[in-house]
Amino acid sequence: MIPYKRGAELISDLFDINLSQGSMVNFNESCHENLKPIEKNIKASLINSQGAVHFDETGLAIDKSVNGYMLLQTRDIHIMKHMKSVEKKLLTL
Repeated sequence: MIPYKRGAELISDLFDINLSQGSMVNFNESCHENLKPIEKNIKASLINSQGAVHFDETGLAIDKSVNGYMLLQTRDIHIMKHMKSVEKKLLTL
């Protein structure tokens, strides 16, 4: 996770394409909405999978608050989920 301003600078440096921070926000929101069905299918595959599912969690301090990340994986499926509240992470998977 990097700030939108830095992301826009990185795209400019790498691809010589100038984007505003507003465009970065719009792209992020569009991707988030368009990927919801895919995330739902991945979660369903994890729930219905045979065999072991590995869970791992880590925390990261962002703006003085702890954000959690949960990694769920099987042999074939891997998903990382950002959790703003580490305490509520299992309720949002």
